[in-house]
Amino acid sequence: MMYPRYLLLLPVLLLLGCDTGPADSLYDPDRTLPPDPVVSSLDPPDRALAGVDEVTISGANFSATPSDNLVYFGALRAELLAASPTELVVRAPNLPFEPTLSRSQETYEMKVAVIGAEGFSEPRAYTLEAVAVDFADIKDFEEAFAITSDDEGNLYVSLFANNASAGIKRIAPTGERSDYIASTFKWDGLAFDAAGQLYGVRNVRAVFRFPAGGGAQETWAVIADRSVRLTAITVDEAGNVWTGGPNAHLYRITPEASISEFPFEATVRALAAFGGHLYAAAEVEGTSAIYRFPMTADGLGAPETFFAFEDAFGATALALAFTAEGDLIVGSDAADPLVLITPAGDGAPLFPGVLRPTAGALAWGAGTRLYVRQDGTSSEILVVNTLREGA
Repeated sequence: MMYPRYLLLLPVLLLLGCDTGPADSLYDPDRTLPPDPVVSSLDPPDRALAGVDEVTISGANFSATPSDNLVYFGALRAELLAASPTELVVRAPNLPFEPTLSRSQETYEMKVAVIGAEGFSEPRAYTLEAVAVDFADIKDFEEAFAITSDDEGNLYVSLFANNASAGIKRIAPTGERSDYIASTFKWDGLAFDAAGQLYGVRNVRAVFRFPAGGGAQETWAVIADRSVRLTAITVDEAGNVWTGGPNAHLYRITPEASISEFPFEATVRALAAFGGHLYAAAEVEGTSAIYRFPMTADGLGAPETFFAFEDAFGATALALAFTAEGDLIVGSDAADPLVLITPAGDGAPLFPGVLRPTAGALAWGAGTRLYVRQDGTSSEILVVNTLREGA
């Protein structure tokens, strides 16, 4: 069908008739941008623990509105905790990789942006250190069980490889492995005495002992009750061995191998002696708590509930380690698996949001280093900078 030519030209004429000239520009030549942020100092000045430390940024031209300030370490955005025109406080961000002994820190350019300002602050080199690193390089075909440590910070691990015991390994603070004790058993608990003798329990009614420096085991003490299963062990300052498990008693064995028993019907997960008391992470009637017993010349006094762990965290306490100041670090299957309990009985996660569950065993390394057996689909051993000296 043919249309008249004037109808074909009508849309063009209508468009030309609507043309009112160029549109108004969004650019405002009189607009004044806020000045770029300026960083004058940082505290700590050049490094922080990733995911743990607070970093205070002092300077100028920041916004008092917290959400208007953006702080980056490289491409990692930090959590803003407080803001004023001259000071920002942020949480150092977590590292974006799995730290190891060979790569436990990374240096980034730290810079600040303020919404509305044209540019960033001048970048500053800043190092983020991992609070926890993979220490023992446990392979996919390996599984760690009991761990303990000596005064030099060496770690000792009951290790399985391909579902068979690989013995007890010694791992130096540098991560180097060596054979310590040949054994065909899985050890549930290990502890050294002051003389360097190693004691172990393995879900039977006996405590075994190895000479200082390693060597053949001896069956050192045997509980008369054949139903007893020993899975937890510690040694106090007097050289007494304390042990327990899913039983009706706790047991003290003197250096002369004299055995005493004390009523405590519970599933005992871990034991620790500190400050004249014996502490037990245990489940009584199915509920996990930390119990404390005064140690006396005759043995143990009556227990008290030191911390109702499951009531507080909905989780099971699995391991115990005391700091030199008397704080108790508890390993657990809580979402934040390390919990710090003060001498007054107040508890809170040690490093919220940094570690994943489960912390199934603990042993102090040198200084502030704590070895943590992390259980899950596979076991790992981490070394954690607790920022606290071990007892």
